[in-house]
Amino acid sequence: MARQTVFISGIRREPDPRGSSPDTSEKETEQAVHIADGTEARREQYPLTPGLPKPSLWVEPSLLVLDQGRPVCFRIQDVFNYHGLDAVGGAVLGFRLLQRAFAELSPEGPAERRSISLFTSFPGFGVRDACELISRMVAEGRYRADPGFIDERAPDGVNGRCYFRFSLGDRSVELAPPPAVPDAEFIYWGRAAKQSSPEAAEYSVIMRNWKRAKFHLASLLLGLDCRSALRVLK
Repeated sequence: MARQTVFISGIRREPDPRGSSPDTSEKETEQAVHIADGTEARREQYPLTPGLPKPSLWVEPSLLVLDQGRPVCFRIQDVFNYHGLDAVGGAVLGFRLLQRAFAELSPEGPAERRSISLFTSFPGFGVRDACELISRMVAEGRYRADPGFIDERAPDGVNGRCYFRFSLGDRSVELAPPPAVPDAEFIYWGRAAKQSSPEAAEYSVIMRNWKRAKFHLASLLLGLDCRSALRVLK
């Protein structure tokens, strides 16, 4: 029997032949489809990353888009491989943003990856790199960040606000995380890290706490689907 693939608002879910959800597997590594072609797919293992939940606990770990009509599946792990783990919280946030944006702007199914654009007041590198990997919007001039733009509906970031306006064709949607995401500790240590210098006596403490806050945000977002992680601004 041919393997079934189910498309839900541009997010690919694959039924487990044993009847259980792939997201609740107890294995220490998770088999993941890298590129879907409708019949067969190359499968790889997610590595375990210290400080993050094991990959089997990641919610909605993949996003299906089109590249000149060809289905291409990106995974959260692809974003980590591209960006690294420096802005790990922002990297997961960027992935969730694109999942929600494509779901809102292309509810009929996967959209062309190069068709979406973003204006944001959040200049974080993790979000930027997730968007670049999946949509190429940075290289192609469809990404614009202005930390001076203030929308009171969006929560504060370390720099700027967590406001994101995506456009696809004649459609657009404004997104933001829930209030207090990122939390006050994330904001505090992030700003302290940007204002500190390696010569400062407290530098190592600040950077250790800043790293912990970034991994905490990433872990939170890995455990949420895109609709729980982000809200549409009204």
